[in-house]
Amino acid sequence: MSDEEHWKNLMIQAQQGNQQAYRELLKELAHVMPKFIAQKVGNLCSVDDILQEFLISLHNSLANL
Repeated sequence: MSDEEHWKNLMIQAQQGNQQAYRELLKELAHVMPKFIAQKVGNLCSVDDILQEFLISLHNSLANL
């Protein structure tokens, strides 16, 4: 299973109220996303702010998926 499929499954479970899946999803993405963000924006000073906005958006979107 690819990372994307794994994260999709975690999102589905989190949306259904599985708090462990939600925590796992946030933990995994918080680990992977900084490198991805840094590669995209090229400004290391912005990585933490963008990561925070991403995780907040993810949290807010779970209710709307």
